[in-house]
Amino acid sequence: MMNYDLLKKLCAVRASAGNEIPMKDFLLDYLQREKSNWKVQPQVIVSEELGDGMIWIFGKPKTAVYAHLDSVAFTLSYDNYLVPVGSPDAEIGDTLCFEFEQEVFTTKLVTLDNNDHSILIDFPKPLPPGLELYYSPEWKETDKTIQSCYLDNRVGVYTLLRLCETVENAAFAFTCYEEMGGGNASVVALYLLQHYGIRSSLICDVTWESKGVHNDSGVVLSLRDSKIPRKLYVDKLTSLAKKAEVPFQFEVEGHGGSDGSEIQKMPY
Repeated sequence: MMNYDLLKKLCAVRASAGNEIPMKDFLLDYLQREKSNWKVQPQVIVSEELGDGMIWIFGKPKTAVYAHLDSVAFTLSYDNYLVPVGSPDAEIGDTLCFEFEQEVFTTKLVTLDNNDHSILIDFPKPLPPGLELYYSPEWKETDKTIQSCYLDNRVGVYTLLRLCETVENAAFAFTCYEEMGGGNASVVALYLLQHYGIRSSLICDVTWESKGVHNDSGVVLSLRDSKIPRKLYVDKLTSLAKKAEVPFQFEVEGHGGSDGSEIQKMPY
């Protein structure tokens, strides 16, 4: 079985859309510890222009690989009601955790009304609005599957960190706000275009198991979701995957999206 210790640690980091700093700090610490073992030492680009995201430049890149740092969560509103961050698949009885007055507490969802979006937590006293609540980490692993909160998109981040070990020429883009739509991938893409002439992008994200997408059937190449990527480019990736004998399957959906959606909206 693979060693998933790094992925476990990534899934335990609380970093929702709008508060990606904890994940960013985790990655910068990881970089300092591990970079001496990598084939190429990256240039790290952190700037106000990129918000809480960042770019790692390896060698002379022609392609950028994107992974978003943020996850779904909840924001405390009034009278212990919650507002979702992104689209968490909330269910009554779910255990959430939050930090208050330098202590970590757990609570459960006790009311869930999808009609008026009422989500109430079971906590004995009113809490101040604005607290962030997260799913409590609960790792489950078999010889074929792993299960945890926040695999979206800690799997993407994990993949980029493993690629750091051997990559020679690439730009790794760690982006923000993807779960809320309108993320900063377009800002990052424009920066890479203007400073490095990069026009080729790979999006490293996760998708659903569905009627046409199955576990144990290989990685997924998305032919479309709510957006339609350029067919010539997807055909190129398909050809490369076949040549490298990488098992893969196609996805065709009419909804959903990723950092690719934001990049496609750009007028460049």
